[in-house]
Amino acid sequence: MQKRFLFVQPYNVNLDSQYTKYDVLPYPPLGMLILSAVLRNDGIEPHIVNCTFDPDLSAPVRYLQHHGSETPFVGVFAMNNFRRNAVAVIQALKAQGVTVVAGGPDPTTYDEEYLRCGADYVVRSEAEGMITEFVNALYGDGNPRQVSNVSYLDADGQVVRNPYRARLRDLDSLPYPDYSLIGIDHYFAMWEERKGYRSLPTMTGRGCPFSCNWCSKPVFGSNLKRRTPQNVAAEMLFNQETYGVRHMRLCDDTFLLSKKWNQEFCEAVRQANVQMTFECLMRAELVDEESLMDLASIGCRRIFFGAESGSQDVLNAMQKGNTVEDIRRARSICKRFGIRFHAYLMLGYPGERYEQMMATVALIQEIDPDEYSFSVAYPLKDTFFYQKVKNSARDVNIDWIDAGEGATTLFRTAYDRRTYRLMSRLTHYVHRQGGGKGNPTLALREKAVRVLVRADTLWQDIRANFSVGG
Repeated sequence: MQKRFLFVQPYNVNLDSQYTKYDVLPYPPLGMLILSAVLRNDGIEPHIVNCTFDPDLSAPVRYLQHHGSETPFVGVFAMNNFRRNAVAVIQALKAQGVTVVAGGPDPTTYDEEYLRCGADYVVRSEAEGMITEFVNALYGDGNPRQVSNVSYLDADGQVVRNPYRARLRDLDSLPYPDYSLIGIDHYFAMWEERKGYRSLPTMTGRGCPFSCNWCSKPVFGSNLKRRTPQNVAAEMLFNQETYGVRHMRLCDDTFLLSKKWNQEFCEAVRQANVQMTFECLMRAELVDEESLMDLASIGCRRIFFGAESGSQDVLNAMQKGNTVEDIRRARSICKRFGIRFHAYLMLGYPGERYEQMMATVALIQEIDPDEYSFSVAYPLKDTFFYQKVKNSARDVNIDWIDAGEGATTLFRTAYDRRTYRLMSRLTHYVHRQGGGKGNPTLALREKAVRVLVRADTLWQDIRANFSVGG
């Protein structure tokens, strides 16, 4: 009998408020496609049900109704921003009588919760080194409860967590993602319509050695491992020649950690005659003129930075490891070489007050980034931040599924979530009025708040929370 394994991608653009609000374009699920390629290379037939563009989440059940006898084992990928989708799909699949496996960053952190919601197993952390052994064990060639990285409930309902397997050392040994399984043309059509080109993601390495205390690294950990520059350039060329891709997103958290690797990467891209643009994520303190000039020369057109705050006190509390001046310098260098600068900003970190938030407003007006986006501080389980605030939960009865959507502030902050939304809008207003002109004046700050708050009752709330003239 041919062994088969079904993967389900439960992310859905029609159920994603960020997609509908900000027109964020989706990428295919990179990790799932690499796992599929690993299984195929090992003689196991992978299939994928992709809910990304469907009107709802019913496709996995419909698939099983036609192919259930051929595919008794199903893996559901999950991240916290579509946790609700994943749980709904897991429960619907269980009703069909199949064995359900949950995997990805969110189940790695919340394995017990996923098990109690219906998953038979959770695969934690990096899976390429154990997926073939695990699927073979599901088919009877071994015991799935003895495979590394697996969590399950024992006969008494207690969680059993098998030890982790050592993470992969040779990332070049991994196959390229198997896009033939995902309906890649749908992604390309959307990108071409909205952006005018085709784009795909990749990662040049795994792991982040930095210690921002709100950041969770459940899958790849803290030890950075890199592919060789030549291997990355070869994948870029393959995507260019095979799929007509003209843009890629390099998804590493710390792209410019090694200047030597960066130099070799730039040379490898030139030698391979890769003709495309790309974007990446970078830490501000790692930026230097020579490296960015080199990256710009081979097609780097946008860099995302975790700026987080314009207040050094807040950055220090986060254990961010860099300074506001690093952010200013990185912006200046990006501008010099024509690289778009995107600043990720965070509001609501414990201890942040009006003065610190206004420092962020001032920084955005001063450096005039090409793009920026806000989030409200969210305590991810198993982080220092989570441990710090777990005893100050607003409501201990908040459902963990709802919490994954980020719909509420889960700990006692100085202000409520409505205030942070208004602060975000204030930043946009001030930036539009005078980006690149230094600190906002008192008059502009007062005008901004008055423009934002029309209703008298809401204005009184803001007056109570903010010293507008301060």
